[in-house]
Amino acid sequence: MTRRTATAFWMLLGSHPRLFPLYVRLKDAVTGGDVARRLLFDRDTELVIEGYPRSANTYAVVAFERAQPAPVRMAHHLHAASQILNGVRAGRPVLVLLRDPREAVASLAVRSPDISIAAALRFYARFHRAALPVLEHCFVAPYAAVIGEYDRVIEGLNNRFGTAFAVPPADPPFVAACFRSIDEIDRRTSRRGGSPATVARPSPARAEAKQRILERMAHSPYRALVTEAEQLFRQCRGAGPRPGEGSA
Repeated sequence: MTRRTATAFWMLLGSHPRLFPLYVRLKDAVTGGDVARRLLFDRDTELVIEGYPRSANTYAVVAFERAQPAPVRMAHHLHAASQILNGVRAGRPVLVLLRDPREAVASLAVRSPDISIAAALRFYARFHRAALPVLEHCFVAPYAAVIGEYDRVIEGLNNRFGTAFAVPPADPPFVAACFRSIDEIDRRTSRRGGSPATVARPSPARAEAKQRILERMAHSPYRALVTEAEQLFRQCRGAGPRPGEGSA
């Protein structure tokens, strides 16, 4: 199976709470991987952190892990709505990361040029359409809140679910340490490790490439897909408790 085909299956099956875990475990069995053990929701999961790609997933996970006094078993980084659905079904705390579709899709297209803009937009719609019905049982964190006030995000998560996770400090040294960890993760895991195009944090080097993609998305071939994605973004933004709101 080619990388493009595997990615297409991943995006297609990610919204199915039963089929997606089976696919991940089967893929691990074929490739000798350990994705299911490290990232997939299971009965031992204590917290789910999930969002569409390029929605501050890596920062959310790294900052959370660095703040905890002991390891927390998390399901994360699979960019699959099934993780959210299974977490809610099991009554676990679920943190859903939310980013404007234009920004998220443009960033994904820069990082993964093998994914077309149209496919990325359809993936955005599929992910958020599947998650929307259960967001009232989750805590929703907009991209800007994760990057700029993650302490308030985790405080809100604790209030929402009655948990006592350690709150990441908002001081610059802690944030800088998180970004150093993110850089190191990219060097180890990306096919273009260390490239400004792939590292999962804001990068001025990506601005020009993103702008070109944003301009392309404004044209008619993508207009309907962008409109659908934006409608889902607005619905998701208003569906669940967010930073600054009281516990539900």
